[in-house]
Amino acid sequence: MADLPLNIVSIRSTSPVVRSTEVFPPIPAALSADKVQAERQPYLQTIPVQVVMEGSAKWPNERNAVARLKTAFQLKLMEHLKGLDYFVTVADVEALRVWKAGYCFTVEVVYLGEVPLSRKVVLPDGRLKLEDTPQFLILKEKFDLNPKLASAIGGVVGQDESFGTACRIAKRWISSQLLHHYVPDEAVELIMAQIYVRPQPLETPAVPDVAFLRFLSLIATHDWHKSPLIVDFKKDMTHAEIAAIKADFTDKRKSFPLMSIITHFDATSHWTRNGPSAVILKRLGLLAKVSLLTAEAGRLSGTAFDSKTIFRPPASDDWDCLIHLKPIIAARRHEALDLTDDVLAAFQTSTDHLDNSKKKLKPIKANKLPVLDLSHGNIAKPDNRLLLDFDAVNEYVAALRETFGELAYFFVDPHGGTVVTVVWKTAQFKTVVWDGEEECLTGGRMTEKEEKGKRRTALKLSPNIAAMVEDFRLLGNGLVWHVEIRPEKWRI
Repeated sequence: MADLPLNIVSIRSTSPVVRSTEVFPPIPAALSADKVQAERQPYLQTIPVQVVMEGSAKWPNERNAVARLKTAFQLKLMEHLKGLDYFVTVADVEALRVWKAGYCFTVEVVYLGEVPLSRKVVLPDGRLKLEDTPQFLILKEKFDLNPKLASAIGGVVGQDESFGTACRIAKRWISSQLLHHYVPDEAVELIMAQIYVRPQPLETPAVPDVAFLRFLSLIATHDWHKSPLIVDFKKDMTHAEIAAIKADFTDKRKSFPLMSIITHFDATSHWTRNGPSAVILKRLGLLAKVSLLTAEAGRLSGTAFDSKTIFRPPASDDWDCLIHLKPIIAARRHEALDLTDDVLAAFQTSTDHLDNSKKKLKPIKANKLPVLDLSHGNIAKPDNRLLLDFDAVNEYVAALRETFGELAYFFVDPHGGTVVTVVWKTAQFKTVVWDGEEECLTGGRMTEKEEKGKRRTALKLSPNIAAMVEDFRLLGNGLVWHVEIRPEKWRI
């Protein structure tokens, strides 16, 4: 692009789609909103792309000015792509959506100098201070750590063709155990990478199912409290260097996450800094043990073995509430482990009052799956009314976690799951007295009490479960089928 004042250094993508580790990669499609009702639209995933501009003294030293200059580059890029017969729309002020051969790419202009600029904080007296601001951590992950991870994982994919499939199987297992939100995808890829880059004393896995079984074994047996998982992508770490990393981990254990994964480009286990928690990590290990035993028993039985058994969580009644969603609104229902007929979920107003909880779902028919018109490279102009990267189930569960995340765990399979499992965090359900001077959660029950002969009103905060369950319904208005509760098991 000769008309740009700065050169493009590189065009890259950090998406797992590009490095062949996405569980369900997008398929090329030309889909019109006229052909599919809004509530039936399948999940349309975009592929993020970063256009990295060269560093230069022409860039300003103020972030707002940098943002305006990036927007100018973005407009120039849009004009150039339209001249090449790409269909381009503006996603937001920071990105373009570019359609090509049935795929949708989210293209963002990147200036790497913006990362250190985000550390600058102006004090009240006008002085500058450097600190790791939330914006700095976001940009560092997005423009520095994620590209390094993508490059490292891409290298393993290039060396062992089974690695990508093994990652996809492992991620699908994590999702089917309802732990996707609590165990980062990056952590799964790093754990699987360890099995390939340092398989000793075994040989490097040649097929993905063997790698997956080793993944389960590592999860089930590794002592995360005492030792980090060190992934040596370059395969050049000496025993002394590994010992030094472990010694530093032991000395500063409280500053490291519970699940710590160390690489040559990340010494602080960045991707697991927010989880999994101790409860989730313990459950992850138990589930891995059960799945491993199930797989071994199936292989030794000498009979046909249904591999889906490994992906089903063990039967358990350790749940407090189940939120059943209408399958018709699950944009990714075709990715479900066990497909079921979603006709019952397409409620009409006249039948909303009926009790459908006792009806049995039937095996799904092929014509009930979401349909994408495959373009085969000859894509028609996409409809602007299509929702991209939108999954109503994911949005609803995210809203639940944001609103009630301090009081409950919310588990769901992102790949077609239509049941949200709720487990109360009983340790958080404490009755406290509120004197009106601090903010409090709504839903507390008000009581009056006598104190030193003076009558005053105080709020005695205790969990109002009935109100919370009703909020689950209200928050998911139009999405929730019914809510199943088990008050006889609650110990609050």
